[in-house]
Amino acid sequence: MMKTSLEISISNNQEAIEINELKSLQMTELMTDCALLSPEILGHSVLFDIDCKNFVISYDLMFCDDQLITEINSEYRAKDKPTDVITFALFADSPECRIITDNTINLGEIIISADTAMRQAQENDKTLEEEFYFLISHGVLHLLGFEHENDEKLEFMLNLQDKMIKYAQDNLV
Repeated sequence: MMKTSLEISISNNQEAIEINELKSLQMTELMTDCALLSPEILGHSVLFDIDCKNFVISYDLMFCDDQLITEINSEYRAKDKPTDVITFALFADSPECRIITDNTINLGEIIISADTAMRQAQENDKTLEEEFYFLISHGVLHLLGFEHENDEKLEFMLNLQDKMIKYAQDNLV
């Protein structure tokens, strides 16, 4: 099965928490591969009618601290507090503005607070790495147009996240 070309840009805009950017990027690419290769996921996504093998799929992933994510959360969601992940799903959220440039589909951006991820990992007895993968997989699904406005859709997303994380862990070299 031919994989889709991916361009995932990763940046770390915080210094307090050590992040293995290479491993995070590899896991992110594998989770995205899983989503794009799975009819169960792709078929429910905004890319359901696009032959992704003919395009480069791109998005940005940024790690930041609570201060920056609070500013972003306040400005874009009118919530003056930190959150774990914010996704700007450009392609999914603006059907009238779906722009494909130079054969590249830019899905948007995932922003993760390393501070909040660390707290949640400790609260949920997980490693920081596990929490990052959970948040990244969640963000990828949002980039693909998934929402969780009710318990049934949230459960569906969580099951897809488990599938993506397991696929990535099984295929990480």
